[in-house]
Amino acid sequence: MSDDERRRYARDGDLLRTSVFDAAAIAALRTAVGDVIAAVKERALRPGGGPEIRLPGGNRLQFSSRTSIQWEWREGSQEIRLIEPFDHLDARLGTVLGDPRFVEPMKDAIGCDEIVPFTTKLNLKRAREGSHFPYHQDYPYWYVRIEDQATDVAMAPHWHPLGVRAMARPTRMRPNSST
Repeated sequence: MSDDERRRYARDGDLLRTSVFDAAAIAALRTAVGDVIAAVKERALRPGGGPEIRLPGGNRLQFSSRTSIQWEWREGSQEIRLIEPFDHLDARLGTVLGDPRFVEPMKDAIGCDEIVPFTTKLNLKRAREGSHFPYHQDYPYWYVRIEDQATDVAMAPHWHPLGVRAMARPTRMRPNSST
């Protein structure tokens, strides 16, 4: 991180970098995500595709492709809302975890020479059918953290009036916080 980024991180508890990946890299990642979603969906929907459970409120989880799939909330939906973990499903997505544009700010943020992911999660925000993500505490993740050596990184490719943007966000964990 630059000196200015370190100051902002110390003051605000997070760091936002825009345009970290160019349009071609974002397009390649979107293709990889689309391929993963199609493959996971095909495998999960076949007979014997994996056990499914319902949570209170009707939310459906299914275990297939060595991952947990959370389906959209609408009854009978075949749209995937969330996949965790995802990095083993396609090498193109797994390589992002070692990309210096993610790794180096994270190492700076927590003061470590080496970092490893605790988990990977692909949150999908669907047009037309996508359900909201209620405010929540990611307790299982942060329960096992070691003081301030847990951080969160997000990549949010989205359309912007000036083109495709991406965000990498290391976040310092605060007590009783999932920000």
